[in-house]
Order: sequence, then C-alpha cells, then structure tokens
Amino acid sequence: MIIPVCLDLKEIFLSPREYAWPRPERCCCGSATVWGHGFVLMIFEGFPCPLEMRRYRCPVCGCVMRLRPETHFSRIQSKIEDVRHVLAHRLETGRWPPGCIRNRARQWLRALRR
Repeated sequence: MIIPVCLDLKEIFLSPREYAWPRPERCCCGSATVWGHGFVLMIFEGFPCPLEMRRYRCPVCGCVMRLRPETHFSRIQSKIEDVRHVLAHRLETGRWPPGCIRNRARQWLRALRR
C-alpha cells in the first residue's frame, strides 16, 4: 500500500536515516500496531541517485506500507505540478513545451487517459 505524506525530498537526500519519518496511525485492517520495515530505493527527478524511502509493516495482516511524497503521482518520478504544466501546454497548443522529455510526457498522457 502506498501512503502519500508530506515529505521534504531535499532533507531525505541529505540524511534519509535521520529524517523524522511520519508513522501511519493505523493499517488498512484497522490494527493500531505498525512496525518499521526498512527502506526502499525510489527514483525522483532532480536527484542524482535513488532516495531511501521508509516502509512500515502491519504484524496482523502483513500489509507493507510505503511512504511517498504527496507532491508526486504514483509511479511517476516528476512532480504533479510539472506533469500538469507539460500536459496543459500540449493540450492548449498541440505541441510539447521546449525542454520536456517527450517519451516521458507521452507516458504521462497515456496513463492519465486510462
């Protein structure tokens, strides 16, 4: 399960283990007990290497919860603002904005059409 939370990616980039990670209050099964379950690497645009993102696990149902910044769509490395800007420009003018990566933008458009 992916949980969108308010995160500061720059601070996470500098020191992921010391970052004050928010802990989920409850699991989807209703259990109030949630354990830390390590870190997972995730790629975000603008950073030279993958960032370590915190995971949690419910001991009752075994569900693994992964934290994700609320500024990003699921499975997309770019910020929501950037995606909206690029797609709005494409829909208004019929052309991709200068400087955008067209393959990535086409994937965004296809995913949002679905």
